[in-house]
Amino acid sequence: MADALAYAMRFDERDKARRTGIEYASQLAADQFVRQLTANGLVFMRRRSAPAGR
Repeated sequence: MADALAYAMRFDERDKARRTGIEYASQLAADQFVRQLTANGLVFMRRRSAPAGR
């Protein structure tokens, strides 16, 4: 999820790099955003629960 967010911050809708020079900062911001969301209970993907008795 963080990689997708960082990509969205670095590239425009035509997949051209934005001329901001903040490639590293976008990855840090995306990681922090995902950390905050998961800390607040957001679930991005659920694993299949194991069958009862296993």
